[in-house]
Amino acid sequence: MQSNLIPVLNDNEACLGESNRVRDLTKTQDGIVEIIDSMEQGVVVWSDDAVCEMHNQRVFDVLELSPQHLFRGMRRSDFLRMAVERGEFSEETAHKTEQRFRQLAPFSFDRYMPSGSVIASTARPKKSGGFVVTFTDVTETRRKEIELEAQREKSHDAQVEANEALSVERERKVESRKLSQLGEWLQSCKSLDELLVIVKSFLSKLFQGSAGELYIYSNSRDVLDGACSWGIA
Repeated sequence: MQSNLIPVLNDNEACLGESNRVRDLTKTQDGIVEIIDSMEQGVVVWSDDAVCEMHNQRVFDVLELSPQHLFRGMRRSDFLRMAVERGEFSEETAHKTEQRFRQLAPFSFDRYMPSGSVIASTARPKKSGGFVVTFTDVTETRRKEIELEAQREKSHDAQVEANEALSVERERKVESRKLSQLGEWLQSCKSLDELLVIVKSFLSKLFQGSAGELYIYSNSRDVLDGACSWGIA
């Protein structure tokens, strides 16, 4: 005949098991704290009800805070309000940030510290609820981005200026060639009428889209007579 034996733990064994479980849990928590404390970024963990569960020591340096400004049990709304009071971002940004937290989706934005540093805040939701937020000093990165954009604009402006100068130079050369041709044509003219025909043809090409008239002094030198015209006046 078979029987099923159910082991029964005495009080000492039960206490020992619970003690081991607590010790293992403590070691795990200590390991997590050690990991986030070794990170270059500041880290804050918010619970699903918007309360600070954990943070590393680095966050005080990155965000230029003291321990009374951030602690376990602090509400996220108080943390955001403090950032607004310190001038890190506007009331509108704080409101939008809280809305983003409620959407339970990753997001990021820059905050501007009193010292002039720029801190990138990146929030990612936890599977168990709540958010892990990292704070990274991106001051140098943002400065280089601004310098690069300024160089791009400067390069673009220089290119535009060079293209304009090249266009002007091309137009000058075209006009120079036309004037040279005009000089050759005028020298080949054998009568005033022939000269005026050439001048009219040349001026209509040189001043395209315009209208005008050429006057010459009469023989008495006191009257201007219309010699030829071009375009539609």
